[in-house]
Amino acid sequence: MTKEANLRMLLKKLEEVETALGMSKETNQDTFTAKLHALTSDFCNLRAEEPLNENELKSVSALLAYTAHTQHADEKTVRAIVETKFGVKDVTALPQKNYDEVIRFLVDLQLDLIVN
Repeated sequence: MTKEANLRMLLKKLEEVETALGMSKETNQDTFTAKLHALTSDFCNLRAEEPLNENELKSVSALLAYTAHTQHADEKTVRAIVETKFGVKDVTALPQKNYDEVIRFLVDLQLDLIVN
């Protein structure tokens, strides 16, 4: 599916959510919650394969530099470890779905256990 088709589908689901708001109070909350959950899930799936956005890339780059500095390693080494771990040719190609995992990986990284 193209991005445009996905966005059309998300807009249709949003309209369904708006329609659900007009239902009786008993079913309104449950229906709204279910529709909102479906919409959020679809949006996350649509976003998942896109590369990191500018802010995410800045955060990963800063954490790469910080990790290298605090562990007395070359930034290229840390970058290569991340690229290998996540199967990408370059950090800029990391998909957004891996953002949280990359951050956790860098925070927990212990180079002395990998290199030595």
